[in-house]
Amino acid sequence: MSHNRPVLRLFFINWGLGILLGSIFAAAMLSFNIGGIGTLVSKSEVGYIAVIMLFVGFSVTWGAVVCASAVMRVSRDDSLPPSGLGEIARAVPVKVSARQH
Repeated sequence: MSHNRPVLRLFFINWGLGILLGSIFAAAMLSFNIGGIGTLVSKSEVGYIAVIMLFVGFSVTWGAVVCASAVMRVSRDDSLPPSGLGEIARAVPVKVSARQH
């Protein structure tokens, strides 16, 4: 990974942290037998598939959450022009009357 791409570095570090957190939570669910999931997985013939699905699901979800929160924490450079619909779309109050049935 190149050092001149701080955005990619931010994504990969935080996504990796999220994957680590998701794996920890999935392992905790199995080891503490939350909802009886540890017992179900251990007594099933295809429990390994459930474990893989649990770890992948938690890893992807937590990776996305941590990465997105890191992106949202990045400060905005005020020297740049505003982007998005900030200047185009504005909230305007509108009178609405209710119909009586």
